[in-house]
Amino acid sequence: MSSPPSVWENYYGSSHVDFCPDTVPPIGPSRFLDPGVNGGVYETSFNGATLAWKNIYCRHAIRLNDRGEIESVERLRHKHIISIVGSYAHGIWLGLLFWPVAVCFP
Repeated sequence: MSSPPSVWENYYGSSHVDFCPDTVPPIGPSRFLDPGVNGGVYETSFNGATLAWKNIYCRHAIRLNDRGEIESVERLRHKHIISIVGSYAHGIWLGLLFWPVAVCFP
């Protein structure tokens, strides 16, 4: 099972998009998956694909360690590891989109 290409490439020509504050990103949560320290992880759908959406609150601006997380995940390639298929910045929020959505049971 191979990862889909970046979800944004067909629409914005890039794997990362900086949305204007008055623009609503074309994704939204459908199912809560996991809490986080600065945001949460949700299931979402975009362009026919079911994705995991990590929404991170960035108090002032996107920091280097946030960009580092994106770059680290982009370098990972293995059938047992999720792939990042897009990211975006929208005001004080950084969104990371992963594929496939994994469900873990305790």
